[in-house]
Amino acid sequence: MVSYAEASVVPPEPLPLGGYTARGKSLFSPGGDDLKVRCLTLKKGDTTIALVNLEQLTVPKSLYQWVRSRIPATTSLWMGATHTHCAPDSQMLNSSMVFEVPGIAKFDRVWLDWYGNRITACIQEALAGLEKKPVRVQDGSVHVSTLFENRGRRRLATPIRTLTQWRGGDLPLWTTYGAHATIFGEDRLALSGDWPGRAMQMGGGLVFPGAIGDISPIGQGPTLEARVQDLAERVNHVGPEFLRIKTEDQLRFASAPIDLGPPVPHPTFAQVNKVTPGLAAMAVRAFTPTKAEIAAVRWGGSVMVGVPGEPSADLGRRIELDGRNLGFKHVVVVSHVNDWIGYILMPDDYDRGGYEATLCFHGREAATRVRQAALAAMMNLARRRSDGGSARRLEWQSSQTGLRAHPNRPHANSAALPHSVAGFSFR
Repeated sequence: MVSYAEASVVPPEPLPLGGYTARGKSLFSPGGDDLKVRCLTLKKGDTTIALVNLEQLTVPKSLYQWVRSRIPATTSLWMGATHTHCAPDSQMLNSSMVFEVPGIAKFDRVWLDWYGNRITACIQEALAGLEKKPVRVQDGSVHVSTLFENRGRRRLATPIRTLTQWRGGDLPLWTTYGAHATIFGEDRLALSGDWPGRAMQMGGGLVFPGAIGDISPIGQGPTLEARVQDLAERVNHVGPEFLRIKTEDQLRFASAPIDLGPPVPHPTFAQVNKVTPGLAAMAVRAFTPTKAEIAAVRWGGSVMVGVPGEPSADLGRRIELDGRNLGFKHVVVVSHVNDWIGYILMPDDYDRGGYEATLCFHGREAATRVRQAALAAMMNLARRRSDGGSARRLEWQSSQTGLRAHPNRPHANSAALPHSVAGFSFR
C-alpha cells in the first residue's frame, strides 16, 4: 500500500536563509514559495517505508533523530532535502552548530521542535492514509531520460545526465536528477524551492537530488525565473519506459553504517577560512558527524541509494556500477538523505582542493568508505526474500482530494483530477 501527505514548512516569522554565506544574516522576505514537506509511505508485507522530501538545504542528524524517535519503529525512514538555497537555514536544526560562523545560523531548539513536529505530523497523516480504501489503476514503472544537461562545477567533473522517475500508472511517485538547486542566487531573499520545488508543484510526486557534489543545473531562458520553469518542465517530461515494475516484486529497505573515521580538516581549510590549524581542527570536530549510514530502497529490480551528504558524480557513478554488478537493472544515487556529512569526493579529486574539498570533513578516503557502505546495503537488498504473499495488484488509494494526473498526460479514468496524489497499494 502507498499513501501521500504534505504540509507547509514556512515558519510563522522571517528566519535567516541558508545556502549562500554571502547573504550574512539576511532574513527571508515575504512573497516567496510555500515550501513543503511531502511524505510518500509505501507498505508491502512487513515492510513500511516513509519517503520524506523536505524543501530545505540539508537534513541535519538531530532533525532526523527527532523525527525517527516519534514515528513507529516498524516504519523505515528516508528523509531527503532538495538542497534549495532559498529556504531557512537548516543549521538552525543542527544541535552541533552552537558557535558563531559568519553567514551560518546557530542551532535553535525552538525551530528544531517546530520543524520536527510538522514533519512528524505529515508522516503520521501519510501512515494513517494506508488504511483508506484503494482505487485500482495500472502497474508501476521506471522511466529514464538522458535528454538533460547539467554542468560540472569542478575541474574534470563529468555529470550524470540521467533523470530517473518511478511512476504508478500515469502518476509520478519520485524523481531523481543530479544538479544543485541553485538556479536562484544569493541575491534572492524570497523563499523558493528552486527547480525541484517547481517540478513538484507542476507534476506531483517527490523530487530528490542525485549525485550533486560537483554538479550545477542548466536552465534555458532570459531570466532566472524562466530557467527554473524550463528545467522544471523538462523534469516533468520523462523519456521512454526503462523498466516495468511487477506488483509481486520486492519492496525492501536496508541501511548500512559508514566507517567515517574521525573528522579531519582539509589541508587548505585553515588557510581558506583564515584560522589557525588548531582552530580549524576544533571547528571541524565540533559540528561534523562521527557516525552516519547509507539508506537504500529496493523496488523490484531497481534500487535507490541515499547518501548522507553530497557525493560527486564520479562517486555516484561507481556506486551505480556496484549495484548493476549485483544484478540490479537500475541504480540511482540520492544526496542529502538522513544526515549531512559534507561533500564527498574521490581521493584524487580531494587532492585537487577547492571549495568542495574544504567541505570534505572526513579526509581523502571518505568516498571509499561511503562506497563500501553503499555496497553493503545493496548486497542486503540483493538477497531474495519471500514475504509469504501471492502476486498482488497495484492500486491507487483515494484521499479527500483524490488523484492528480500529469497535466500533459490524461488519466485513464479522468480528464482532470485534483491536486493531491494519495498513493497506490499492493493488495
